[in-house]
Amino acid sequence: MAYLKPGYFVRVQASQNNLWSMNTFLKVNRDSLVMPVTNELLNASVLINDFVKCKFNIGKNIITLTCMVEDISLALPQTIKLKIIKIDVFQDMRESARYEASYFCKIIGIDEKFEYIGIINDLSESGAAIICKDQINMNSNIKLVFTAFGSMNFSGFAQIARTKKTLDYKIEYGLRFFNLTEDEKQQILVIIKQERMKVENLFGKFCSRYGLATIG
Repeated sequence: MAYLKPGYFVRVQASQNNLWSMNTFLKVNRDSLVMPVTNELLNASVLINDFVKCKFNIGKNIITLTCMVEDISLALPQTIKLKIIKIDVFQDMRESARYEASYFCKIIGIDEKFEYIGIINDLSESGAAIICKDQINMNSNIKLVFTAFGSMNFSGFAQIARTKKTLDYKIEYGLRFFNLTEDEKQQILVIIKQERMKVENLFGKFCSRYGLATIG
């Protein structure tokens, strides 16, 4: 684990939850990690012996750590200790960096006529990941419609590029944008900028509270 240091930005997913959230490492040992207890971990009811995944990028590789909760410290500030069970390395095939997001969205079929409600859980310049209960065929063309931060409206075309069953029997779809107008591309860039500012503010608080220097 020599490539990890305290202050590294990571995405975290509890085994009971489909959504990823942002966190950081406070301590890094050969086979264990310590991170802050966040509202997202509390809301997912994470307890000792539960499983947690941590995901981050090193160069062009995506590293996924499967961990088990080994200890929870109730002394303030509260922390959680994770024992590393498994390490997976994948090549990052995405065209652009992705950011956490959480918006209700409308998914409108173009080739087939349907209209579903879903939730966007990450966003990039080239696409998005959404979760919904409804079955959509691979390579289907859709229109994605959502509002971010209460007033930033987006509507654009995308294609279903991947599908994956979630832990609670919903379906996660990977979307690839196509035929976006210049205005639509600018709308995505503005939304991503706001999401990036949220992450930077969160880690500014982490670094101030725990005396960290940010790494990634």
